[in-house]
Amino acid sequence: MSLEASGESGLSAGENLRELGLLAGAALAPWSGARWSPFVSLKGGIVRARRQVEIFGVAIGPDRVCDGGCPYSTGPAAEIGGGLDLRLGGRWALRLAQADYRIRRLAGETERGVRLSAGIVRR
Repeated sequence: MSLEASGESGLSAGENLRELGLLAGAALAPWSGARWSPFVSLKGGIVRARRQVEIFGVAIGPDRVCDGGCPYSTGPAAEIGGGLDLRLGGRWALRLAQADYRIRRLAGETERGVRLSAGIVRR
C-alpha cells in the first residue's frame, strides 16, 4: 500500500502554479529488505490546482480576473511511476529518485505531466 500527500508550487512561463494531491494505491518493491530497493507504483486519488498570472498585483486565471487570488479546481488523478530507495534503518529510507507520469482532470481539461521527486520515506 502506498499513500502520498503532495504539494507543489512554482512559476512556469510567468504563470504561478500550485497543486495539492492526495493519492493512494499499490507499490511493488521486490527487494524491500535490501539496502538498495527499486520500486514501481500505481496510484489514484484527487488533486486541487490553481493557475494564475499576476499583473500589477491583479490575479488573472484561465477564465477571468480574480479578487484575492483565483479559486482552486478539484478533480481525479492517477499516476504510474517508480524509483530507488536507500534503506537507512528500521522503517526509514532515503528516496534517491522517483519519476511519475501523472494524468489529472481539472476544470473540464485533461492534463498530463512527469513529476520528479526525492525525499525521506517511511516504509
